[in-house]
Amino acid sequence: MLEVLLLNNKLTHFVENSNVIWRLSNYINVAFFPSPETPQSYCPSPLIQAEEGRNVSLPCYVDPSVDLSAYTVDWKHTDLNDVVFSWRHGQENHGAQAASYRSRASIDSGDLSRGNLTLQIFSARLSDSGRYRCFVPKLKAFCIVHLNGKHSK
Repeated sequence: MLEVLLLNNKLTHFVENSNVIWRLSNYINVAFFPSPETPQSYCPSPLIQAEEGRNVSLPCYVDPSVDLSAYTVDWKHTDLNDVVFSWRHGQENHGAQAASYRSRASIDSGDLSRGNLTLQIFSARLSDSGRYRCFVPKLKAFCIVHLNGKHSK
């Protein structure tokens, strides 16, 4: 139990430091190399807690807002190399999706038109814990979010 707590604290520290570094590099890029035409992705909450059985949101946005409904969008559980959600040609690509996420993971298509890539996972499982990556290839934009699952009370 102590080892798990230590590992969790180290992971939280790593994620928080990574977010600070990302924000600093993003600030430098914006300050010295402004490009208002190129949308950048950002994850306001890189560490998400989820209770088993509850619904959870993994936030990711692009700024400035762009209609992403015609773009390719992929969410992967990188620890397992599972495709959690895939969007192609204006619709969900269920063929690429891992079986364990079918009917449990989604993005609101209306949100995509506003640059919101937030992934919804319904009825979270402990096995959902780990690192997730949202990627929009055309923009070369990605977000990393860590989901920490816990037993329900």
